[in-house]
Amino acid sequence: MTARQVAAGRQARIWERSLDYPLIVIVVALLLIGMMMVFSATFNWAGEAHGDSAYYLTRQMVWTALGGVMLVILARVEYRRWRRYSIPLMALALAMLLIVFFLGTPRFGARRTMWQGSIQPSEFCKLLIIIYVADWVSSKGERIRQVTYGLVPFAILIGQWQRSSSCSRTSARRSSLS
Repeated sequence: MTARQVAAGRQARIWERSLDYPLIVIVVALLLIGMMMVFSATFNWAGEAHGDSAYYLTRQMVWTALGGVMLVILARVEYRRWRRYSIPLMALALAMLLIVFFLGTPRFGARRTMWQGSIQPSEFCKLLIIIYVADWVSSKGERIRQVTYGLVPFAILIGQWQRSSSCSRTSARRSSLS
């Protein structure tokens, strides 16, 4: 065996040992419950609209399988590598949000999606913001324990998020009352 093969085998064993099996069981159980809910909520409608009562269940299973493949691929990426990409990923998130703002498809009185509702960039942005904030927090080191470096920026961030989401809920209520 070459040194590369030995290192790859060692990496695979470390990765397998670091798996959280109870978490995997819980996630699989939730996925199965979710699929049962999708089927029970849509079988009659899917049968009438598409001629196949399992139409939406099949779509959900395909997307779940693709998500599982992406999970395995991304879980094998060393977590320290994400730090290098946090700022470009955050720039990508902002670019996607700007594209939706200017070119998004209007649906139900708001521009949240692109390509007739098939892509919702805000879902990607949630993950990218987590990666960016994790990098930002880890870059502060011991200074994160100080109020000015740790608490204040997060209070501002959470305050802005609370304010913006409450404003959007209020405007949605106003537009539905009109």
